[in-house]
Amino acid sequence: MRKLILLFTCIISILTSKAQTILDARGKGAGATVTITGVVMNGDEIGTIRFVQDNTGALSVYSSTLSNTDRGDNVTVTGTLVDYSGLLEMNPVSTLTVNSTGNTLPTAVVLTPGQIGESYESQLVQFNNVTFTTPGTPFAANTDFTFTDGNTTGIVYLKTGSKLIGTIVPTGSVNLIGFVSEYSTKYEIVPRDTNDIVMNSALFYTSSDALTNLSTSGFDINWTTNKASDAFIKYGHTKNLELGVLAGTTNSTAQKVTITGAKPSEIFYAQTFSVNGTDTAASTIKTYITQSTSSGKMQVYFTKSVDNTLSSGTNAVTIDNLADDTLIAYIGRAKESLDIAIYNMQATSSLADIAAALNTAYSNGVKVRVVYDASTTNSGISDLNSSIPKLISNNPTGIMHNKFMIVDARSVDGDQPLVWTGSCNWSDDNINTDANNIIIIQDQSLALNYKLEFEEMWGDTGMTPNASKAKFGYNKEDNTAHNFIIGGKQVEQYFSPSDNANGAILDAIANTNDQLFIATMAITRTDIGYAIDDAVQAGVETYCMVNSEGECNATVVSILKSDIGDHLVFYSETGILHHKYMISDPNNTSSDPLVLTGSHNWSSAANGDNDENTLVIHDATIANIYLQEYMLRYNTNWVPGSGIEEVGNTFENMTAYPNPADNYVHLAFNLSNAKNVNIKVVDMLGKVISTENYIGTVGVNMITLNTNTISKGLYQLVLSTGASEKSLKVIVQ
Repeated sequence: MRKLILLFTCIISILTSKAQTILDARGKGAGATVTITGVVMNGDEIGTIRFVQDNTGALSVYSSTLSNTDRGDNVTVTGTLVDYSGLLEMNPVSTLTVNSTGNTLPTAVVLTPGQIGESYESQLVQFNNVTFTTPGTPFAANTDFTFTDGNTTGIVYLKTGSKLIGTIVPTGSVNLIGFVSEYSTKYEIVPRDTNDIVMNSALFYTSSDALTNLSTSGFDINWTTNKASDAFIKYGHTKNLELGVLAGTTNSTAQKVTITGAKPSEIFYAQTFSVNGTDTAASTIKTYITQSTSSGKMQVYFTKSVDNTLSSGTNAVTIDNLADDTLIAYIGRAKESLDIAIYNMQATSSLADIAAALNTAYSNGVKVRVVYDASTTNSGISDLNSSIPKLISNNPTGIMHNKFMIVDARSVDGDQPLVWTGSCNWSDDNINTDANNIIIIQDQSLALNYKLEFEEMWGDTGMTPNASKAKFGYNKEDNTAHNFIIGGKQVEQYFSPSDNANGAILDAIANTNDQLFIATMAITRTDIGYAIDDAVQAGVETYCMVNSEGECNATVVSILKSDIGDHLVFYSETGILHHKYMISDPNNTSSDPLVLTGSHNWSSAANGDNDENTLVIHDATIANIYLQEYMLRYNTNWVPGSGIEEVGNTFENMTAYPNPADNYVHLAFNLSNAKNVNIKVVDMLGKVISTENYIGTVGVNMITLNTNTISKGLYQLVLSTGASEKSLKVIVQ
C-alpha cells in the first residue's frame, strides 16, 4: 500500500511539473529546475536569447539549444533558473520539445513607461504615443535610449547584433513594442526589429544630422527626410537656443542649414527640424564648434622605444622615464588655467614632483581645478595646495578613468590652449615601466570641448565644484562636439559613456581597406572581435597586440587566433601594454590613414560605465608616428615560430635557422614534386625587400639567404610555386 501511495505521489508530482505555468515556474526562483510550455516570441533578431510566454507570464531562455526556434513556435523547455544581474532566466536548458509552429503570438500588454516593473519581466509590452529624448541620432549597440510619454520615462537597450543598430531614432511620436528586460535593477525595453517601432508621424528623418564645411566662420548641418520638406534649425550659445531660427533648403528630402558669420572656436547648440505642411520632425539638440585659429600642432610621445627606420618623415619620439618631467614642463606653460581629470596621480620618489609643479602654477595665479578618481589612492592629491579646488568622482557604476589636462582653454591667444591626453596615468608604473602613449594637441576648439566635459563632471563653470550637479558615468549627457579640423587634419572626439566611443572603434575598423594594427590592453567586447573578423574576411591585413590572453574575452581570442594566427601577439616586456590605440591604413594615403587613441579600453565597462576620452585623428603622418612604435613593440614581443600560414600542400616541413638570424639564414623545406620556387623576403608592412627564383627538387631542399643587407626587424619568407604558397616569420637581429 505504501508503495502505491509513493507511486501515486510521484505521478502527481510529474503531472504537476508538466502542467506548471510560467508564473508558477518564476515563483520557484533562482536555482530551481522547472519545465514550462509557451510560445516563442522572437527569433535571432536579438541574439541567442528567446522570450517564451504563456497566458500567465513570460520567461527568458538563454541557450543555443533554442537557436533554431522562431516566433510562433510552441515549445516545452526544461532547465535551471538563474538570476543574471537581476533578470530571471533559464540557463542551462536540459530538454527542448517543439510542439507546433506558426502559432499566433500573444498580444503585447499596453503599458505606460511608469508601469514597467518586475511583474512584466520578459513579457512583450507596448507603449503608445511615446517620443525619444535623442531623436535623429543613430541607434547604437549597448547604449541606453530614453523614451517618454510626457510624464514618465523608460529605456530602450539594444544588444550587439540588433536589427535596429544604425537606424535612426524616430523624430516624432511612435508606438513602441519590446520585451521587458532587467540589468542591475534597471528595467530596459528590448525591441526585436524596425517593425516594433511604429511611426505615428508621416514625416521623419532617414539620416541623422551631419556636419560639413567646417570653418572658422561657420558650418553646414545636413540631414535627410522621407518626404520633401523645408529645413530649419533653432540655435544658440546655450541649450536655450536663444539665437532663434535659421532657414535652409526648401521642398527637398536632402536638408541643409548653414551657420555663417561666426567667430573662431565659437560653440553652438542647434536643433534641426523639418516641416511639411502641418507635419514636423525634429532632432535632439547637438553641440558644434567652429574651427580655431590655433597652430594645430600635435606632439606624440611614447614611454617605450620606437623604430625610426619606418619614419615617413617625422620621427616618433620616446621619452623613456621622462613623461613626468615633460608633463611638468607643460604645466609650466599655463598662464591662466589648468583643468585636470586624472585617474591616478602618485607621489613617489621615482617620479618628479607633479604636485609641486601644480602648486607653483597656482601660486603664480593660474586657476587650477582637479577631478580625480575615487577608487585609486591618488597619493599625489594630498600634496596639492589645500586651496586648490578638487572634486573626487562619484561615478555610480564605474571609474573616472581619464588622464587629460587642459591648458588655458579660454585664452585670447589662439596658440596658447592645448590638451594633454592619451593612455598614461601620472603614476610610477605607467610612466617608468608600462607601454603608453601621450598626445598633446594645440587647438583652442578641442580645449574648449574638453572643458565642457570637465565642467559637466565638475558640476559648475566656476572655481568651486558643485557635487550635487556633478555628473559622472551614465548620468552624463552627450553635450560636446565631435568633429574638428585641427591643423588641416580631420579629428573626431568622444567621451564615454555618453558618446558611444565603441561605435567609433567599430567604424574605424569597418572603414579600413588594407592594413589594421591594434595595440590595446585587452579586448572584452565580442562586437569588436566580430568587426575584426569582418575586416579580415574582406582582405584587410590585420595585426593585434594585447597585454595577455587571459584579460581578453575568450570568444574574441578564438576569433583572432582563427583569423590572424601568429599576427595575434601577447605582450611579454617588463610592465604591461597599457595602450588603447589602433592604426588604420598607415601606408595607403589614398585610403584614410588614421589613429584612434585615448584612455578608453576596448571593454563594455569603458563604453557603458567609465568616464573616458577618445580621439580619432585622420592623418598619414600621425598614423606613421604610431606605426614606428607599434612595429617595434610587435617585433619585440612576437615569438619566433609561433605560427605558420599555409596554402596548399606542395611545401612540407619548412624551417628557417638560425632564427633570430644574424648574417644569414638557412631555409629548408621538402617538395613533393620538382618545382620552380619563388622566394621573397617581405617586411611587416608588405614591402618586398628581395626576391629570387630557385629550381626545387623532390625531397629536401636547402637555401642560404644573406641577411647582412637587411635592417633589423621581423620579416616573412614567402615561398611560392604559383599553385601554392607557404610562409614563415624570421627575425633579423
